[in-house]
Amino acid sequence: MNKLNKVLIILIIVLLVVLGLRFIQYKSIKYQEINRKTIIEEEIESKTEDKPSEKEPIKAPKQEEYEEEESIMIF
Repeated sequence: MNKLNKVLIILIIVLLVVLGLRFIQYKSIKYQEINRKTIIEEEIESKTEDKPSEKEPIKAPKQEEYEEEESIMIF
């Protein structure tokens, strides 16, 4: 009976440790989700604050630059 009590106590301790670790993992996942949501919200806010007229148009490289790149690639 004495060994059985020790085994039961050890099993209970292991169970409590495992449950504690799972709870910590659950809380950290929830914390990460909250951080992701706030980061996404901040990105959306920063994008809505930028007006399209303020953005610079994307300039395409000139044809001469393409020809230089092609000649380099050939060699």
